[in-house]
Amino acid sequence: MQRCIELAQRARQSGDTPVGSVIVRNDQVIGEGVEAVRARLDVTAHAEIEAIRQACRKVHSLDLAGSVLYTTAEPCWMCSYAIRQTHISQVVVGRTVASVGGFSSRHPILTDPEIECWPSPPSITCGVLGRECEKFKTWQARICGPCAHSVAQTYAAFASQDLYFNSRKDATSRIETQASR
Repeated sequence: MQRCIELAQRARQSGDTPVGSVIVRNDQVIGEGVEAVRARLDVTAHAEIEAIRQACRKVHSLDLAGSVLYTTAEPCWMCSYAIRQTHISQVVVGRTVASVGGFSSRHPILTDPEIECWPSPPSITCGVLGRECEKFKTWQARICGPCAHSVAQTYAAFASQDLYFNSRKDATSRIETQASR
């Protein structure tokens, strides 16, 4: 996790959200990632995705079973999907991100065992070097404040319009009802 913190500092220095990730398999680092969304003008350049890309290239496979992903911040939904699809066995997180996190948000896709056709969820360890990782949260709020605010507004809008669905069955029935109008 200390290496992840170093990578997060690098991301911060380049003007990106301070997140760093490392993937380890058989006690060897097979991938590292630095958040580079702004630096590359690429919304998929999250630290976890970058580490997964590097690891897959290194092992010449999309199967990272037996690997551990370390990251300073809880993986978002996009990163959670990539983690599940590459069969990463364990995720070690410094701090949670309740607004968009893959296990602490309203949409825990990283840990939901009932998503059809998806590999089993990884085991999760949270709070490793948590104090050090929480320090990045304050800096992140400065650069992402409007974004975080808009996420909260979006949830409030969904709730006020009754657009947030608690189950697929409910969502399907509402979509069918609206389509028949």
